[in-house]
Amino acid sequence: TAVSVLVARYVGAGQPQVARLRATLGLKIAATYMVICGLAFVFVAEPLLRVFTHDPEIIRIGKTLFIFCAIYQLFDAVFIVYSNALRGVKDTFWPSVVQISLCWTMVVGGGLILALYFPELGVGGPWTLGAIYGMVLGLYLLKRFNTGRWQNTIITDEPHGVDMTTVAAVEPMGQ
Repeated sequence: TAVSVLVARYVGAGQPQVARLRATLGLKIAATYMVICGLAFVFVAEPLLRVFTHDPEIIRIGKTLFIFCAIYQLFDAVFIVYSNALRGVKDTFWPSVVQISLCWTMVVGGGLILALYFPELGVGGPWTLGAIYGMVLGLYLLKRFNTGRWQNTIITDEPHGVDMTTVAAVEPMGQ
């Protein structure tokens, strides 16, 4: 969310290069955090799972799922940062279309196909699709942001041309 605000702020101030730098900084911070979480998922999986259960089968499955989560983390950071960066410059239509399309085709459709025709893959099948979905979506948003088309966006304080001071004067808050 901070990236969204900072990108909008600097694009609105006519400083798109600073906006790009802030988005990159946001990615560095988010990626560092997510990689640390991913490493914890891999190297501290069993103690984390033992907080909830001592069932060896659930721990075995949980450790497998934590590996998928660890892989997904970095691409999730890319998705989170660049979807918010694009949201800050009101570039939401195509990212939403791509996200919905990928979700329905890869995750829902692909998950159904795996469940029906490849049940032997167990939880690994759908999670592989989920990880690929996160990778594709994150890389798409990064590429879209890096095109720089958003740099000429006009950002104003008035959403949809509405002067908020007029709205506030008409309906005072708390009354």
